[in-house]
Amino acid sequence: MLFNCSLSYWSQGWQWYDNNQEIEPFLLDDKTINQSQESYIEKLKQFQEIYKEAHAKSIITRNTDDVAYAMYLRKVMLQYSQEYGEAFEEALIKYPSLSSTIVHPKQTYALKIAEKIEKKNIIDAIKIYAKNYGFFYFYEGKNEYSQAMADTLGSFCKENNISLIGISLDGIQSKAISKHIQENGQIEQWGIKSIPALVLYNDKERNIEIFSYEFMAINQIEKRFLKLMLQKNKIRGEK
Repeated sequence: MLFNCSLSYWSQGWQWYDNNQEIEPFLLDDKTINQSQESYIEKLKQFQEIYKEAHAKSIITRNTDDVAYAMYLRKVMLQYSQEYGEAFEEALIKYPSLSSTIVHPKQTYALKIAEKIEKKNIIDAIKIYAKNYGFFYFYEGKNEYSQAMADTLGSFCKENNISLIGISLDGIQSKAISKHIQENGQIEQWGIKSIPALVLYNDKERNIEIFSYEFMAINQIEKRFLKLMLQKNKIRGEK
């Protein structure tokens, strides 16, 4: 076993290594491993410590045999890494449902397809919400972040034909929002906990949903709509 070889090195030097032969990649003895009382975490930690010690020793001593031993351990690690990668690929073939790339692809072309699909889903979600929903935006005009959010909302809602009503709590109104009303108990009635607050309002069902308490860029607003739509679809599917 590698650990036994490694430990023997410290007591016997480089005797186990034949200078006339190339070091063969080390293979763990599964039977020995299974009979060992150590956990796999302990085995891995032991190997890592052995390598660290060997590597450090080779740097300090700069002895040829010490360097060769550290190189050997590194070669073993690289081999294990390669074998793990091969086993990983085989596992995905045997159990394809374990692959995350089905939902989150990594290849460039696949990523472009995934982005295209997501964009279409976002557009569909926004269109559905635009039919029956609108925004109430509670903010303070003196706050620069709130003003910037108002500009973003004004642009987004205009482009997607979504109703937007501003409620300025300090009387300073953003020009990016064309319609404003006075706060008349909505904050308490709707349970708004922080300002600024972006509230999604369903005109038909007369219910509200907190959309965000934070500054959001347009792409974040779009993805938030998609997330809400997916959540609603999930709930419907469970009923």
